[in-house]
Amino acid sequence: MLRIAIADDNKTHLSFLGQCIADILKDEAQRITQFCDSVELLSFIEKNGFPFDIAILDIDFPDKNINGIELAKKIHTVSSGCQIIFCSGYLNYATEIYDAEHVYFILKTDIKKKLPQAVERARKILSREKRDLLHISVKGKEIVIKQSDIMYIEREKRVSKIHLKGRSKEDAICSYEPIEELLTKLNPTYFVQCHKSYIANLSEISVLQKATLTLRNGDIVSISRSHIQSTHDAFMRYVGKNL
Repeated sequence: MLRIAIADDNKTHLSFLGQCIADILKDEAQRITQFCDSVELLSFIEKNGFPFDIAILDIDFPDKNINGIELAKKIHTVSSGCQIIFCSGYLNYATEIYDAEHVYFILKTDIKKKLPQAVERARKILSREKRDLLHISVKGKEIVIKQSDIMYIEREKRVSKIHLKGRSKEDAICSYEPIEELLTKLNPTYFVQCHKSYIANLSEISVLQKATLTLRNGDIVSISRSHIQSTHDAFMRYVGKNL
């Protein structure tokens, strides 16, 4: 089922977009959820995460502090795999949208013509990236992470800390899912458990030594004695496939 969120403070246009999406996807299972303002959408994210595949966002909302571009950034902190389509009545936003990752920008006057193309592009990306997504539960909310964004996972006490590219250690995503359970969800071509408390992304290793590995961001991860052989074997397989 394709899950789609639409956010627009104009209720007439919100309903129109919903009908357009239903028409485009009439032969496919779908669930469309509508939000009439940015505050409503932010409140939903705080309570539930963002369990949607595609988000169609207006840019200009009454709350000038939270426009569609800021909403897109917020969405990607909890669902990096969500495909964003911006839809605006103002062409001047066309340059600002590059502050947030997105797949398409549509002027509202071009909805009928451009929306099918935008949805099709989003679907193709979703299909291509499906295997790369990690779904986890964080405080009852569904979080979706691109596996390729993960540097390593660290188990500390009863918390699994997922360290992502471009984020500080303090901004790690924390989950109560055991590290062994997370490992079953990860692509074994790219991830290896190198310690009872660590999983490393093989593509992010810059230096591999007997008892430690150094990642591209400079972080050093321990390799326990019981995982030395399996870690080195996994890394050699990865290197061999990517030469």
